[in-house]
Amino acid sequence: MAESITDVATASNKQLLAVDDASKSMDVLMEKIGGMAHNARRAAVETKQATEKAQNGNAVVTRTVKDMARLSEVVGESARVATTSGNVRIPLAVSPIRFRGLRSRLTCWHSMRQLRQLALVTPAVALP
Repeated sequence: MAESITDVATASNKQLLAVDDASKSMDVLMEKIGGMAHNARRAAVETKQATEKAQNGNAVVTRTVKDMARLSEVVGESARVATTSGNVRIPLAVSPIRFRGLRSRLTCWHSMRQLRQLALVTPAVALP
């Protein structure tokens, strides 16, 4: 009978140690989950801020493109008026700004980097 009591006490101590280990593991797991939740909240806030900045930037770009298109129209109209008025003293050094591309993504070719002129290629003679 003393042996069975000793066996029960040993098994009980082993279970207690196992429960203690499981409790420590759960504490570590809860700490990690809490850290992940904090990081997710911070990422959500930063994403919201970045989205707001992108929307503001998009509004500025859209307004700028519209203003540049209007400026192009005004310069073109000024050039037409100057040429039709017969006043030769008005220099027409400013050419109208040309835009090209989709209406949602206009490109001002004056702001683009100038490409290098390619050399002329002479056609080769075919070998017999």
